[in-house]
Amino acid sequence: MAGPRLVSARHVGGLVLGSLLVLILTGCSIGSPVPVSPEVSCAAVDDCEWTDFDGMVADWERTADTLELPPGASLREPERGDFGEGEQEFSGHYGESIAHSEWFCLWEGELLDQSDPDGTEAATAIAQLRLFLETRTFTEDYTGDVGIVAMVDEAADGDLDRLRNDCDVNCTE
Repeated sequence: MAGPRLVSARHVGGLVLGSLLVLILTGCSIGSPVPVSPEVSCAAVDDCEWTDFDGMVADWERTADTLELPPGASLREPERGDFGEGEQEFSGHYGESIAHSEWFCLWEGELLDQSDPDGTEAATAIAQLRLFLETRTFTEDYTGDVGIVAMVDEAADGDLDRLRNDCDVNCTE
């Protein structure tokens, strides 16, 4: 009676490598092909204006001037170096989007800093976070992200976990 058959490490390595190759090749061919994204043209979008850095900053300033900020807070004006070197073009409302996103972060931080979740300051912060949901930045750039809506609703109900995580991930300099 023969003993157990031993398989060499080289043979096992060949089997594993061969199996991985088969999985990789077939994994790419299973299912329907990835659809080709339609080309975006001026006819396909309402806001098809482009601007240079100075125009983007002017848009940021117009927007920043309309926003209520937490006590003692300020928005940081975009600087040329923030976007790399050379001439660049920005979508017509990119400055607005930067201002709204930073404003949202400031109000997230304000809410997280409150010791009384039922106090006036916390209620003001929630109201400001809800105003973000009405901005063009939210409806167009974030495409009405239901996760952000749920996060703000949870924060209003006293559950700050997702808001804290969002602030940690998205609101650092």
